Amino acid sequence: LQNYVGYRRRIDRMLLSFPDDLIVRRIAHDAQELFPLTADLTEAVESAGVTGVLADGQFSDAHFIHFEGLGGSGDRIGCEFGFVQRAHGVEPLGLLRWAAVAPSRLVTALEQRFGGLGERPGMSLFRNETAPDWGVTDLLYGIRMAHTHIPKDTVDEEAAFKLVSSRLRILSRKLLSNIESGKKIFVHRIARRLFSPDEMSSLLRIASLYPKAKFLWIQEETGRGIDDIDFVAMTPNSLLVTR
Repeated sequence: LQNYVGYRRRIDRMLLSFPDDLIVRRIAHDAQELFPLTADLTEAVESAGVTGVLADGQFSDAHFIHFEGLGGSGDRIGCEFGFVQRAHGVEPLGLLRWAAVAPSRLVTALEQRFGGLGERPGMSLFRNETAPDWGVTDLLYGIRMAHTHIPKDTVDEEAAFKLVSSRLRILSRKLLSNIESGKKIFVHRIARRLFSPDEMSSLLRIASLYPKAKFLWIQEETGRGIDDIDFVAMTPNSLLVTR
């Protein structure tokens, strides 16, 4: 882990020297995802220079910093919103940005405040057959991440486990802090189906548990056209989108 601390320090110094270089910024973001530090818990959402929809009703790239993905489930896994943010030049550091997790398991994790996440025996690594890095599954909350950016051929399983465990604990604290601050909109999506009645009830519990947060729940109904979208305000702080 000491090697990664030194690595982060070198990358951070490089970012200070070249803050506007897009390649350096991407390298710095990848370094944060690989080995987040406590200092990364504070995220200046206001730095985007916007606090809501623009006066003329247009949505700019900078607005995407105000959103954070809560993973997703279905045949498209849960990375879509992360790629949407990347396409708009936004790279927030988030626990579930690249995670697959079912709605019911997400609710349990939020109710339990991610207690025990990243600990044995719940968490295990797996060899990703289609990628060069380790994958991780946390059975306690049913969270699966196909990529850790830790090479499986040069980092052994025990060393990778320690690194991923530290990362998940730090990012879970960051996520809870963001939720409780009320400064972001949190997005969770299921693919090719609707939320079940039980799932809908659990989503309402989360909205009540974190009243300052804003939640965007997205479901898909088979046969709808690309522009056929419905919006329903479930609670004052949660919106259901059906597309």
